[in-house]
Amino acid sequence: MKINLTSFICTCIIVLMVLDGCKNTKKQEPVSNTPILQPESTTSNIDFVASGKNWSLTIDFDNESTLIFKEDTSVFQTSNFQFNNGKTINLDMGLAIENKGCDVEDFYSVTILKGGKTLKGCGHFTNPAYELLGQWSPESKADGVIDFMSTVKIKGFDGCNQFFGHYQASGDLIDFQAISRTKKACPTSEKPNLESLTSDFIAYKIRSDSLWLSNEKSELLLLRAYE
Repeated sequence: MKINLTSFICTCIIVLMVLDGCKNTKKQEPVSNTPILQPESTTSNIDFVASGKNWSLTIDFDNESTLIFKEDTSVFQTSNFQFNNGKTINLDMGLAIENKGCDVEDFYSVTILKGGKTLKGCGHFTNPAYELLGQWSPESKADGVIDFMSTVKIKGFDGCNQFFGHYQASGDLIDFQAISRTKKACPTSEKPNLESLTSDFIAYKIRSDSLWLSNEKSELLLLRAYE
């Protein structure tokens, strides 16, 4: 049987091209159900971002507390609401941010109540200072309260004196700066308190509604979200 050399060469070339294409074809990766939590614009000062099934949420606390909520094709935007210990005040929809319920460390569970529906998802603070916003108190409120009024200002009561000043949060550290106190004579205390733990650099950790403070002397103080 006579073989057509030209046809044979063409057939070999086609086979090699098919095999090469199969080798270079990447395996299709499964689609993850985990929300992609990234701000929509890298140029915006987004401080908190969250998402769930068919919805997304961004909050810019510095820009007049601007909140943008998107569900499917609808968009809800509002400004000048109050935010305290993970809950919003004076907002046309319910929003709660809690440090629990999400599998990823440092991610917060987000619950939204709007239009008779309850939506759930996860989110995280892109600016760690906003985790501290609000009032925190020891187990006994007579032992004082600290109010992180903004990302730079604090005020409070240490169980004896009023105090106020500034702070800077970075990573898991708080640097208390220029703290002023009233001059009332106070009984000495051997227990860690808000006076001893608002004087210098301290480490902090937030878990659920608890704020742990510790200083270089290994003094440890547990605070709860103040309601």
